[in-house]
Amino acid sequence: MLPLTKVVLYVWSDGTCSLLTVPLSWRHDQPLPADVPDERYETPTAAMAALAETGRAQNPAMRFHRG
Repeated sequence: MLPLTKVVLYVWSDGTCSLLTVPLSWRHDQPLPADVPDERYETPTAAMAALAETGRAQNPAMRFHRG
């Protein structure tokens, strides 16, 4: 069984953001695990848009169309 994880929005000291998949028990005051992939985004809005797009790709039944 795979360990439970969560995706967190992490803001770096230079202002860029990352969506990091960390263990469910990880807290923001702990160091990041060494094996966490790091893809940087310029703004939190860009990071959240990428997260939303990933969710839509994983679950195509949940697509919403704006009129």
